[in-house]
Amino acid sequence: MTASLQDYDKYLTTMHQATTFVLMASVSAEAPTIADIASDLRDAAQRNDCDRIGGLLETAIEVTQAAGVAQLTRSRERVGRLMEALDGVATSAAGYALGRLHEADRFLDQRRTYALGVRAQQHRERRAETLRGQVLALLLDSPQRPRDVARELKVDPSQVSRALRELQRDGQIERDGTWSQDRRAHVYVHRSASRQPASAR
Repeated sequence: MTASLQDYDKYLTTMHQATTFVLMASVSAEAPTIADIASDLRDAAQRNDCDRIGGLLETAIEVTQAAGVAQLTRSRERVGRLMEALDGVATSAAGYALGRLHEADRFLDQRRTYALGVRAQQHRERRAETLRGQVLALLLDSPQRPRDVARELKVDPSQVSRALRELQRDGQIERDGTWSQDRRAHVYVHRSASRQPASAR
């Protein structure tokens, strides 16, 4: 390995510890396209030009702290195109470049998996917030038992129970047995609702 590749290897290792590899997207006519980089990369690999390989990888790889799922997916596609460009080239420079590209691909895949998990969690939180709002609206209209809420909103009873617990914890609703003839039933009322016993309704 040449000194230039050793320096670049150290650079990549340092950046890898704190950041995400994302291949550069061309944003102007002057910027090299991924096809240009792939062509130059194959040519340098065939000539076993390690210095050129290091420079091309530095051109192709942009270090970023954050990226969305779509950007990470596109970046993996670009990594794949660069690896395809090196197919069949059996020089040491090609082996080095492929190793670094495989490393970038694995890292991008991990980041994409994480980003997908974050997006799914945000979606669940939005749904939960929407459900809490729907439950509050029902309770503003009249006291409700959990099973009645679940039936009205057509959701799983466990989701309703969770929403009721969170709303009660936040002080927006309360459980009140005076609204039910059945003392064993859990009836929930909105805090702003009129506290009128069931027998007087």
